[in-house]
Amino acid sequence: MAIRKISYKLTVLAIVPVILSMVVFGSISYVIFKEQLINERIEETTSLIDLSSQEIKNPLYFLDISKLNSIIKNIKKNPNILAVYIMEPDGRVITDGTPENKFYNQILDDEFSKKSIISDGTYIEIEDNIIRISTPEIINEKIGIIRIDYSLNELDRALQNLIVLLMAVGTLIILVVASIDIFISRNISKPIIGLRDASFEIAKGNFGTKIEIRSNDEIGELAEAFNKMAQDLQRSIAELKRTEEIRHENEHLIYASKLKSEFLAIMSHELRTPLNSIIGFSELLKMGGGLSEKQEHYLDNVLTSSKFLLGLINEILDLSKVEAGKMELAIEKVSVPAMINETVMLLKEKAAKSNINLIKNLDTELDFIEVDPQRFKQILFNLLSNAVKFSKPEGGTVTVTSEREGNMAKFQVSDTGIGIMEEDMGKLFKAFDQLDTGISRKYGGTGLGLAISKKMVELHDGKIMAESKYGVGSMFTFILPIEAKARDKNKITRGD
Repeated sequence: MAIRKISYKLTVLAIVPVILSMVVFGSISYVIFKEQLINERIEETTSLIDLSSQEIKNPLYFLDISKLNSIIKNIKKNPNILAVYIMEPDGRVITDGTPENKFYNQILDDEFSKKSIISDGTYIEIEDNIIRISTPEIINEKIGIIRIDYSLNELDRALQNLIVLLMAVGTLIILVVASIDIFISRNISKPIIGLRDASFEIAKGNFGTKIEIRSNDEIGELAEAFNKMAQDLQRSIAELKRTEEIRHENEHLIYASKLKSEFLAIMSHELRTPLNSIIGFSELLKMGGGLSEKQEHYLDNVLTSSKFLLGLINEILDLSKVEAGKMELAIEKVSVPAMINETVMLLKEKAAKSNINLIKNLDTELDFIEVDPQRFKQILFNLLSNAVKFSKPEGGTVTVTSEREGNMAKFQVSDTGIGIMEEDMGKLFKAFDQLDTGISRKYGGTGLGLAISKKMVELHDGKIMAESKYGVGSMFTFILPIEAKARDKNKITRGD
């Protein structure tokens, strides 16, 4: 039943735009075609009256009624001609070509006739689905007027045929689109399971995992994008680790490391496109509704794993930008309490679930600081997130402190967690170095958070340090100048 609901909703989503497009296209085609037909009929009647005008000059001049009736008879061979009148200059009818000639010597009292009498040239009017056209007959002076009434009923029939054709084509297109969409939507559940399983494996670090989905539709493209992302991510991480090893082994290869970091920055940026497609497509399926509980569970797993990978890519991108010298700071004068409060709020729910107390000790003398607010909150979030993650549940405490020391601002994040062994302290701020394999597997993480935080602090001309006692807890301190250096002044936005 759930699959049928998805099929129905996806079919509606596919067909409605097609119907709207067909309505718009049909309306425009109708207007253009109608205008074209009218213009063609106007040209036809204009040519007809011009030719007829040449023929009736002499018979009209000599009032040869028989000859005039013969000319009118030839004109009326066109089935669309409703009436032909040959009139005196004052509008009195000489003949209408019929045996009765019932309008003889009468002035037609319609508005068109009145305007024809005073017109010095060809006069055209379209009204009530009839083209009325008249032209004066002149031999030295105006000797009469010829008027032709042309029916546009044939035009209506042509337009009706156009409407039938457009409806037939539109119906055919809608049926084709609906059939294709139904086929696609009914084959969604199986690929979702494949995406879920692959997401689990990649989230565990098995980047060699591939999704075996053989289809040529959007699902197949999604699977291909997922596989490419996993391969590129594996290659990117390998390149980054290799770069770090080269930098440690030989300082003369720093330039090569910078080039590799630039490559990783570009590569990480490109990786986000297919991953965002995966997230967007999964969220679209979830928003569509109609999923069974099992399918929704699979989708949640896909979304969770994809967002984890997106966070990892963003961290790699940040680290690569810093190492490549391409990270730019948007320095602003911002409120210290506001930034700390905003960051703490992001972790409040997570801390509450583990019954961990979040405490703030803020220096009232430290109101403002000149920093990149986004990067400052990124530093603080990384430290607070680690503190909450590694704190002992049920009664643990995480404290964030701000303090002014002259022209510097000191920030500390301390916890009552598991602590860090002394021999591991040297690895804290190294990219991809996690302190203990068992702990890493239990708590998760990429090993990039502290490395990025250190780089961000140094970009602000600050420094970061750590103190820890195994089994007791840890304290991380970073110090930043309250005022940015002169070289950054042009980037500062002043405000209260």
